[in-house]
Amino acid sequence: MACGLLIVSLGWFFQISEIEWALILLSIGLVLSLESLNTALELCVDLADPKWSLLAKKAKDTAAAGVLISCISVFCIGILIFAPKLKNYFYIGNVLLNLKKLKNKIYF
Repeated sequence: MACGLLIVSLGWFFQISEIEWALILLSIGLVLSLESLNTALELCVDLADPKWSLLAKKAKDTAAAGVLISCISVFCIGILIFAPKLKNYFYIGNVLLNLKKLKNKIYF
């Protein structure tokens, strides 16, 4: 949830396009939905058989792997959207900082 809020804040800061917003919001929704399905599956497995069993462990691990795979793909989407914007932001900041240093060396 905190990562979602951070990404929405970055989207607002960088003024991403409508398509980028759609991808971000769908990605956040996907991860939250899969996380809730994972939790529901784990609770159902525990309800069906409170004792530990290998089959229950495999079911829980498989659901958790689905959440992990979605998180990795959503991370890649975030990189594709925000990496160029962050690169431009820091590059322009470095150029301005270097110009300021150069100005100080020339006049002093």
